[in-house]
Amino acid sequence: SIENAILKRHLWKNTDEKIDNIDNDANGYVDDICGYNFKDNNTKLFSREDTSHGTSIANILCTNSTEDGNFEENEFIEFMPLKIMQQGNDGECDDLVDAILYAQENGAEICVVSLLMFKENLKLKKVIKESNMLFVVAAGNYNLDIDEVKMYPCSYNFNNVVTVGSFRCDGCLSTTSNYGESVDIVAPGTDILCLTKDNKVSYMGGTSFAVPYVAKACAIIYSMSEEIKSANEMKKILLDAASKNKCLKGKIKDNNQLNILNIIPKLKEE
Repeated sequence: SIENAILKRHLWKNTDEKIDNIDNDANGYVDDICGYNFKDNNTKLFSREDTSHGTSIANILCTNSTEDGNFEENEFIEFMPLKIMQQGNDGECDDLVDAILYAQENGAEICVVSLLMFKENLKLKKVIKESNMLFVVAAGNYNLDIDEVKMYPCSYNFNNVVTVGSFRCDGCLSTTSNYGESVDIVAPGTDILCLTKDNKVSYMGGTSFAVPYVAKACAIIYSMSEEIKSANEMKKILLDAASKNKCLKGKIKDNNQLNILNIIPKLKEE
């Protein structure tokens, strides 16, 4: 279908690798031509047991949904799928760390993390803090203050971490979205039209699906900048361009609501 064809066109390609059961680029991963499955230690990125969570996030990243239920491409997006778990099953934090290191070593600039943990892992904390990538992470869907009830990585107030909550069509914070000063910005996260793994469309909701809207806004910043922006610079431009939504007062940091249309004017000011 055209939607699956779109996602395939936007897949990152490892040009130093080929499918021959040999680690051609000597990076420790065999046949990793477009990402890797760290959970099962192979290159099988999709299975029947998976939900549509990752597919839908990739769809939001690579396309814009239209009023007639179709999808238009975002030409500037390239995504690297890295699998560390099946939804509904616990993943290993070491696999997440390895996936982050893999993404960084292969040139990724923005790391989308639509998952969270209640227990802090010091190895994960260190690799995120020391990374040169910008991490766009989900705030979570428990209607909790993540300054008081810590969750990770969304509770990390690092210069290279953007924590994303979700808002409804009326501009108010989604009833399930976590909140607190650790939430940097909100994006659409209710009734989001998405492509599913069965090549159908469905409405999805939650902070996981708000994250890719912010990530592709950051990709605009990166792709339209004459000079490569650091993670800290990208985060600053993103937040400076945000609209101030009074409905969010007392809920998240600086009442920030994603405003993609204001990003280009902000880039011209740089």
